[in-house]
Amino acid sequence: MIPIIRFLMFHFWIRGRLDRYQIWLVLWIYLMIVIVIPSAIIITIYGDTPSDWEPIAIRILKVASILWYWLFIAAIIKRLHDMNLPGLRILNPIIILLALFRTGTDGPNRYGEDPTLNPLADLLLGK
Repeated sequence: MIPIIRFLMFHFWIRGRLDRYQIWLVLWIYLMIVIVIPSAIIITIYGDTPSDWEPIAIRILKVASILWYWLFIAAIIKRLHDMNLPGLRILNPIIILLALFRTGTDGPNRYGEDPTLNPLADLLLGK
């Protein structure tokens, strides 16, 4: 498969697993790429006066927020998969909090291989 497609599928698809280290790294990277960088670009282009850039910024940040929410949901579902839980458990907020701190299943489970075996390659290349 073409590397860029594999990368996009890894981050936007809900299959696979993420360990605790990867989930925190992924969520911070998503936040920076989708929210902080577009905000900085808007301020750089349109200046400090909100009246100049407010309508454009609101539209761009709405789209960016929707994108970030989808990436967040996909990442949490992968984290639940690492704990050998189905993705529908994302509907329970307590389970989401547990997913951020609890260790995952050692070795392969029904959702894939253990993500701790090669975490950086998995995260960057989308394996």
